[in-house]
Formats: sequence, C-alpha cells, structure tokens
Amino acid sequence: EQLPYLGSVIKEVLRVQPPVFHVIRVAKEDDVLPSGVFIPKGTQVFLSIFSIHHNPKVWGPTVDEFRPERCEDPDLPDRLGLCGWMPFVAGKRNCIGKDFAMGELLMSVAMIIRRLEVAFADGQAAAVNRVGLVVRPRDPLRFVFRQRSH
Repeated sequence: EQLPYLGSVIKEVLRVQPPVFHVIRVAKEDDVLPSGVFIPKGTQVFLSIFSIHHNPKVWGPTVDEFRPERCEDPDLPDRLGLCGWMPFVAGKRNCIGKDFAMGELLMSVAMIIRRLEVAFADGQAAAVNRVGLVVRPRDPLRFVFRQRSH
C-alpha cells in the first residue's frame, strides 16, 4: 500500500504481457451476450485475455504503450467493469492465489530494486514469447545485477 506506483507498474506489466493469454470455458446454460449473440448451453467459449488487455475502448489510444500511469486514472474501474483486466481470470474460477501472487510480486520487486540495479546483459535481444498454457520466453533472458551504492 505504501508503493502505489510500483503496484501500477506491476499491473501494467500484467496487462501488456498477461501470464495466461487465453482460457476456455463451457457455457453451463443458454445465454445471450450484450451484443445479442446467442451462446447455447455446452458451447466452448474462448476468452482472449491478451485481446481484452489490448482493447483501445478500455485502455485508450496508447493501448500498445507501457504506461503505468494509466492505472491511476480514476475513471479506469468504470471502463474495466468486471473483466477488463484479468491476468488471474475473473469470476468463480479465478486464481485463488491472486492476492498472494500480487503481494509476493510487490515485495519481491521492491526488495530487488532497493538493493540491485538490473539491466539486460550486453547483446540480449528482445524476448520472443512462446505461448502455451502460460507465456514464457522462447530463449533464456540474460540480466546483469549490480549492487546499488547507498
């Protein structure tokens, strides 16, 4: 709670590069989407979390830019609704460890950047992702860590 900007950075990382790109759910009953599309019971529904997180109607014209400040927009929660930001999915089948994961991310990143300077190693190319159940780099990423001088 004492590091709101770091929280915004982590939320923006999870928006731009969600750990899970998509999920599949099965409709338990007939339903009609707000768009008018009918979904019959038993239909497999593919949810693209990546697409949801890159929707310019929600995130604005700078959707492809890394901008942690967007998380501080007081109107953002209204635009997000229940499913505009869902790196841990949403609803009854969301990740039960999401609060723990967010707390662990905040603490870990805060401890690392407090003590160390982190940079890509010389010659490190941009990551090329491999998408499966979770997203991960195709090749190992190399970093250089240097002790911060206090």
